[in-house]
Amino acid sequence: ERAALRGRRLIGIFFSISYTVLAWAIIIVLQLNALTINEALQRGNAGIIADLAVPIAVSAVNVALPVLTNWVTDFERWDYPATTLRLQIFRLYSGKILNLLINVAGYGILVAQQNLPGAQQGVLQLELVGGATLPVRIVRPDFPRWGCAENQVGTTLLLFVTVEFVVDKLVSISKAVFFRFLWPLFTRQPWVREPFPIAQKVINLIYFQALLWLSMPYFPFIAVVAPLALHATFKFDAELLRVAMAKPSNPWSADDIGAFFFRIYFITFGVALAWNYLFIRGEDIHACGPHQNNTSAWQYLEDFLRASTALAPLFNVLLNALVLWVLLAIAWVRGSTNDSHKETLQDYADIRINQLAQQAQVLDAKVRVQERQLNAYRRQLKGAKQLKAA
Repeated sequence: ERAALRGRRLIGIFFSISYTVLAWAIIIVLQLNALTINEALQRGNAGIIADLAVPIAVSAVNVALPVLTNWVTDFERWDYPATTLRLQIFRLYSGKILNLLINVAGYGILVAQQNLPGAQQGVLQLELVGGATLPVRIVRPDFPRWGCAENQVGTTLLLFVTVEFVVDKLVSISKAVFFRFLWPLFTRQPWVREPFPIAQKVINLIYFQALLWLSMPYFPFIAVVAPLALHATFKFDAELLRVAMAKPSNPWSADDIGAFFFRIYFITFGVALAWNYLFIRGEDIHACGPHQNNTSAWQYLEDFLRASTALAPLFNVLLNALVLWVLLAIAWVRGSTNDSHKETLQDYADIRINQLAQQAQVLDAKVRVQERQLNAYRRQLKGAKQLKAA
């Protein structure tokens, strides 16, 4: 039985790696042929569908990932619900977030090369053995339509945000309607509420937040749209849970999964922060976009902060590397202290539970002894009453 279980898990791991790599390959193919697909659909008078085709295809790949991931983790039969949930989150994260990063990497190369000759824009030069290079076009520029790389990237990321927001809701509604009305007709069984997919919703939230972060330098107005979209998503999921789904029945440690969630959340935040940093530190002249005619977005931001009487001293302090390292050291010490304090409390709780369990065993033994003494006293009293009556 143990060998069969290990075999199941090896097959599950192999299958999960296979469909994740396949998803990456599909995203790469879509990335390399995005403009070709758009032009073909425009020639067929597809209208707005021509611009939405690639984002919809990417969202379709992302919709398939949770289905495959849930099937694989159920097949593997892990011992603890927390382990199953953690694996689901990690696998969905590896699929969806890396799908996004593959797209974003191509757009980053396009932005970095927007001032090069047209034949070199959006091209990645791969170095081969012997010093030769192999040019690989990652993204095809469409400057006649958008004006420059920043407008093209900003519009494309905005389309990704819009499509992801809509597709996520449509898929959830479709599944709820199917299991509420159609599934009972096919199976002749009463409707049972499906458990709320925590792992899928967690990764959808991180993926959508990453899209918002990555879109911000190229479409700053997204900062106004983001809170509204996130609030609408929260309200939608809350109503979906109330109307059509049930809370998960499997017990799992909320603290453990919460800590795991925050780790991957801050990893994503770090990637988005690096993306924004590379944008604002770029020294090329922006031909168009939100920072048109500025030498660099960072210089514009720095000039604005230094001109402020209130923010200039704080900005100068933060630019000091020594102060920054001290702040990071304080944050690390505080985090380590909190973890150590939490572990100490947990150890104390475990020791106290063992002490109480031992005390309970001692008291239970005393109670049994007293019960035997009480029974013996009752027998003696009964015998005395019988002698007296005789």
